[in-house]
Amino acid sequence: IREDAPLGWSGLGGSYGLTKLLAEEVLRKEEDRGLALAILRPSSIYGHGLADEKMICSFLNRAREGASIELDEPVDDGADFIHAADVAGAVVKVLEKEAWETFNLGAGRCTSVRDLAATCVSVVGKGSIRIAGDDEPRRPPQRRFGLNCHHAEQRLRWSALVDLPTGLRAVLANKVLIADAA
Repeated sequence: IREDAPLGWSGLGGSYGLTKLLAEEVLRKEEDRGLALAILRPSSIYGHGLADEKMICSFLNRAREGASIELDEPVDDGADFIHAADVAGAVVKVLEKEAWETFNLGAGRCTSVRDLAATCVSVVGKGSIRIAGDDEPRRPPQRRFGLNCHHAEQRLRWSALVDLPTGLRAVLANKVLIADAA
């Protein structure tokens, strides 16, 4: 999905997704009246302060307990997870360059639910994964947040720096990461 793709609300993200769309519309009107505006459209953000009920924290907590991470099909669906430190790094770049434009921000790789669980178990060093309904018929995996980030890469000289294991270790340790914006 490029920055110039048509906007619309599909229900993805619930009221959060809808409010993001509405806020962008309101800010665009202010931009017409002189507001210097940069819009950042990140993929699935994770990092310090993520709520315990979110999938990443839930998986890390189950692994930390030495318990099994219980997965239901479809486990090959995935998303592009981006660490909050990388989003903050993009904000710094926008401000430095006064780049009042729209930018997609993503890590550039899709991680399946199965691989996320496996990475959580690996990072924690204990726990296991159990997949319910593993014998169900397969469908093609669905990917969320397939963002084209070439504009941010070219205009801002930005790319995501925090890999998933590093980001998960920081979440597990309740640490704030600061990605180098340079």
